[in-house]
Amino acid sequence: MKQKSTNRNLPYSIVLYDHSCALCRREMANLKKRDHLQRLLMIDISHPDFDHAIWGFEMEALNAALHVKTTAGEWLTGLPAIHYIYQQVGLGWLWWPSRLPVLSGLSKYAYAWFARNRHRLSSHFCTTCSVSQSSFKPSQETTANQTRNGGAA
Repeated sequence: MKQKSTNRNLPYSIVLYDHSCALCRREMANLKKRDHLQRLLMIDISHPDFDHAIWGFEMEALNAALHVKTTAGEWLTGLPAIHYIYQQVGLGWLWWPSRLPVLSGLSKYAYAWFARNRHRLSSHFCTTCSVSQSSFKPSQETTANQTRNGGAA
């Protein structure tokens, strides 16, 4: 789902994700490893210093779906956000089946179900998902830039 757009071009895309979800944390770490061109800036929405108001979203919305601000300043949520970040690291082909008309509706439903149940699923299927918390904490500079630039980091 597309949301708000700004006219600013950014040097990277901003990914607002839930680091407290072990599966999400593991997936973002895997994507970051493949992000050789540093196109993705990961921001942890579960970090105590994260301020949802700066980004213009309610925490309920951020917890319901992955949010990505593209380099063109457009906000994407849910599956379109996933498609976008995978494309940014050269893995867009992994998600092509979810774009097929036959599977797109099912994919959207499955994503919404996963987002609602991600913490429970993480506890069952991701017992070895340990990624250092410190590697994803917003830096003081990032947090300060959020404040100065209205969430544009």
